[in-house]
Formats: sequence, C-alpha cells, structure tokens
Amino acid sequence: MKTLIETDKLTFQDYDIIAELTTFIQKGQAWEAEEGCNDDLAMCIVIFSWLATSDYFRELHDNDVRARLYQEQKEQIEADMAPFGFIDDGFEEETFVDKDGDRWHTDEYGDRSYMWEFR
Repeated sequence: MKTLIETDKLTFQDYDIIAELTTFIQKGQAWEAEEGCNDDLAMCIVIFSWLATSDYFRELHDNDVRARLYQEQKEQIEADMAPFGFIDDGFEEETFVDKDGDRWHTDEYGDRSYMWEFR
C-alpha cells in the first residue's frame, strides 16, 4: 500500500479515507487505528493493495503491477544517477620518483613541482 501511494498509483479524494489513514499506526507487528478511531476503510485499502500486487490479479487482468512498480523504481534510480565516463585527452600521464621514493604525477599543465620544495 505504501509503495502504491508513494508512486501515485493509488490516490484518494475521499476525506474519510484520508482521515483514517492519518490515524492508521503500527502497533508491534500489526497495523491498526489509534485508540478511539476506525480503520475499516484503511483496511480495505490494504486488502486492495495486496490484491493488486498479487499473482492472482496479474493472471486475471494480464497486468503485473508489482513488476511495473519495480521497473519504474529502477528507471527512476537510473535517471537520478549522474552520468559517468572516461575522457581520453590524448596526453600520457607523466610520473617521476624523487630521491625519497615518492611518486609524483604531472598533468596537462606541466611540471608544477616548483610549488613544493622537494628537490
């Protein structure tokens, strides 16, 4: 139910359902309404969500909601990731080892070893 609601696959416009969902809390391993509140409508949503993501529903309607949700979440994660690649600028990396055995790298801007007194 949580995944269906968060991905906007299941939306509500009924005040009573929204009111019951705001008082629907976890107690131990179970979910139920807070003391003095009802959870009839919320439990109907839970049962519907379970049915909509079950294999039985998929066989009846040829619509696999669980697979579609998984695929959409996977695509969203991939879209949020920054592109990554390697750029070969054609310059070979030059390295040298000083008298202390430290390896130094130079880049396309040339030898900048004058910035440190290691010679």
